[in-house]
Amino acid sequence: MCSGAIFHSRLARVVFGAPDPKTGTAGSVLDLFSERRLNHHTLISGGVLREECQQILQSFFVLARKRNRDEQMSLREDALRLNLNALPQLADPTFKSSYFYTHEGYRIRYLDSNTVDPIHTLLCIHELGFWSFQMWTLMSRMVPHGVRIIAPDLIGHGLSDRPKKSHWHSVSAHVSSLRALTKHLDAQPTYVVAIGNAQAIGVELCSVLKLQARSVLLIDRCELPAVKSQAKKPCHPIAGPIGGLSRKHLIDLVGFPPDVVEALVAQFPDKGHAAVLEALKNPDLSPGYALESPNFRPIVLDENHLHFIERELLIK
Repeated sequence: MCSGAIFHSRLARVVFGAPDPKTGTAGSVLDLFSERRLNHHTLISGGVLREECQQILQSFFVLARKRNRDEQMSLREDALRLNLNALPQLADPTFKSSYFYTHEGYRIRYLDSNTVDPIHTLLCIHELGFWSFQMWTLMSRMVPHGVRIIAPDLIGHGLSDRPKKSHWHSVSAHVSSLRALTKHLDAQPTYVVAIGNAQAIGVELCSVLKLQARSVLLIDRCELPAVKSQAKKPCHPIAGPIGGLSRKHLIDLVGFPPDVVEALVAQFPDKGHAAVLEALKNPDLSPGYALESPNFRPIVLDENHLHFIERELLIK
């Protein structure tokens, strides 16, 4: 295909670095450009910075094979997994989406800015019942300041594996998986950001990682007057449940920005993917948020939240 495009474009000269001993058609296996029966001839200069180019190609394919192996690892029989295309994807190339497997065999998806020599490293924990989408505004805001952001989908959420049984979910289970992730990344967070009902996880993780108590930045629902005012807007009645969310859950989301509602609903295509919602009834997992049925009003980070985090990280 490349050779055909070169011929039809009538390029006068092509310069390349490393030869391709398996499929190369510019002198590596074949030399189409010296074929006299063709009506155009391109001058080929090969082997320029050959060793450097070979190293780049080899590194690329090593990472590509590793990524393919990670994505093809078998799913536990007692878990479910969403398709990559089921959820909105962060378009910012600054953040790399990767996977890590816990000792239990559950796959965790995480976003990492991989900032070089960061002034701080933030481990961001979304609300139980949501996923790392909740952190996207914070991520784009903090990276230009030289802050490294690590934002996992907790097990049972987003693109991470989802245990079918709700009893898996506990503060200690989530803390254990997050601690393993930080060890895998060889990253010691300087701050932990925990939103809403993830506060218990954030506080416990801070203790396990031997961070000072002030290193946990807690974002609470009571700090969000803008969303409360939005919820008062008149709305159309909701006819029935969608996927794994009940009619009550959807009523609770009335007035929220459409992208937030879409991101939330997309991760619960059916009740099988929503076992974590039952776990939210456990007061030990989400103290202060356990209701007769799960309290499903996500926090939307606004300017007040972002200014608060900036003050804590950049001024102190």
